[in-house]
Amino acid sequence: MKTTNAGLTWTLTNICSYTSDFFNIRYANADIIYASGSDGIMFKSTNGGTNWFELSKSATNQLIDGISFVNDMTGFFAGNNGTIGRTTNGGWDWTVLNPGISTELDNICAVNENVVFASGHGGVVLRSTNGGTNWTSLATNVTSDLLGIDFVNALTGYAVGQSGNVIKTTNGGDNWFNVNIGGTTLLWDVDFVTDQIGWTCGVGEEIWGTSDGGQNWTKQYDGSGLGTYGISMVNALTGYASGSSGNTVKTTDGGLTWINTITSPTQTVWALEFKNADVGVAACASGYVFKTTNGGETWIQEPRRTINTMYAVDFSKTSNYVWVAGSLGIILHNQNIVTGLKLMSAETPQNFMLYQNFPNPFNSITNVKFKLKSGMLNSGFAEIKVYDITGKLITVLTSKKYKPGEHTVRFDAAGLPSGVYFYRLSSDKFSETKRMILLK
Repeated sequence: MKTTNAGLTWTLTNICSYTSDFFNIRYANADIIYASGSDGIMFKSTNGGTNWFELSKSATNQLIDGISFVNDMTGFFAGNNGTIGRTTNGGWDWTVLNPGISTELDNICAVNENVVFASGHGGVVLRSTNGGTNWTSLATNVTSDLLGIDFVNALTGYAVGQSGNVIKTTNGGDNWFNVNIGGTTLLWDVDFVTDQIGWTCGVGEEIWGTSDGGQNWTKQYDGSGLGTYGISMVNALTGYASGSSGNTVKTTDGGLTWINTITSPTQTVWALEFKNADVGVAACASGYVFKTTNGGETWIQEPRRTINTMYAVDFSKTSNYVWVAGSLGIILHNQNIVTGLKLMSAETPQNFMLYQNFPNPFNSITNVKFKLKSGMLNSGFAEIKVYDITGKLITVLTSKKYKPGEHTVRFDAAGLPSGVYFYRLSSDKFSETKRMILLK
C-alpha cells in the first residue's frame, strides 16, 4: 500500500507477480524502496513503488545438501528432488541442470570444471564429464542411501552411507566395489587425502580410518553424542570432525588420538570444511555458521543471515573463498575468512567502506576510518565494535548516525594485552570486519 497524503488515502501497489508474504519494507528516500519477504525474496523500486525489480537470486528453493567448488568461479550444488546447479561466476548466477532423476542427492564432488560426481538416496551415483551438461547414472550395486562422496582424482573415489556401506571406484565410476567398515554405522561423510589414506564418520560420533584404500578400517573414535556429521582432513596427520551439539574433535597424528577442541560451535554441525590446519568453517543448524582461524581453539559465530539450517560448506581449491548452503536453496559466500559471510544476491550494498586501521600494528592507540555514502537505508547509522581473538566483545567505538563522508574514531587499547583483535563496522544490516594487531 502507498500513500502520498500522510495516510489519508492508500493505494494498492503490486510487486510484479509475487504472491507470497512480505515481512519488511525500507525507504532510502521517496523514490528508492526495498521490500523483503518469504524465501529470502528481495525487491527494489527506484520510482516510489511504481515499478519493482528483483534483487535476490534464487536458483532453487530446494534444500541443498552438498556444494563443491573447483576454483573461485566454478562450482556445483546438489539437493532434493535431483536438483543440481552450476555457477561459473562465483555463485552470483546459477544454472539449474537436468540430471534426469528426481532422487534426493546428498552430496556432490567436483574434481575439476568438467568431471563431477554426485551421490544420493537408493545408492545413486551420477557422473558428468562435461561440466554438468550431461549426466550418467552409474551402477553401484548398492541400494542404500549414499550420504557422502569424495574423489581424490578423476579415477579414484569413495562413497559412504547406510549400514556401514563404503564403495570405491578406481576407473572413474565405471565399476564400484565394496570396502565396508565392518560395522553397521550410518556414515555421513568421507574425506580422503590420498587414494589410500582416508576417513569416514557417522552416527554415534564414530570415526573410522584406513591407510590401505579401504581394505582395512580402524575405529579411531567413538563418542557419546548422537553423531559426527562432518569430517575434514587437512593432510594425512591433521584433521577435524564435528556433529551433534557442535561437539568437535581434532587429530594431529593421523587419527591415532582424537581430542576435543578447546571450544566448539554451539550448534549442531552438519558440514565442516578446513582450508588448512588453522582456518575452518562449520555449517550448522538454524542458520548458524561458525569459523575458526586458530585450529579450533576458538570458534567465532558469523552474523546470522537466515534461520534455515545450513547443510553444506566448501572452500575454493585456489583461494580462501568459501560457500555455505542449505535449506530453501540459500547460499552464503565469504571472500575472506575474517570479513564475514554475505547472502548472495544480484545487488551487493556498497553504502559504506571500512579502511584498515592506522597505525597497524599499534601500541595502545590506533585510528579506524570508515566512509558512508549517501542514500543509506538507516539514515547513516554506523556501529563499530572491537572483539578479541575468542570473539568476546571488547568495546563499542561508536554507535550513532553520521553524515555521508569519511569519519575516524580512535581505539585506545591501553588496558589490553598484545594480540590480534577484530573491528567490525555494521550499517544497513550489512557489516565488514578487519583485523588489527596490538604490540606492546
